[in-house]
Amino acid sequence: MANLARKLGIDAESALRKANEKFTGRFTKVEEVFEQRVKSLQEATLEEMEEVWQQLKT
Repeated sequence: MANLARKLGIDAESALRKANEKFTGRFTKVEEVFEQRVKSLQEATLEEMEEVWQQLKT
């Protein structure tokens, strides 16, 4: 991946940092949605989590 990023002129470290920040922010929002539903992530099904994840991506 680092070699591909270098060939494309992308700073791999910055790209990874941005991707991690985006994931962390979205995951925090998923937790907030389930908190509002008064349901823990442990109680949620994978389908429910995926549905919320996809909704947050749009």
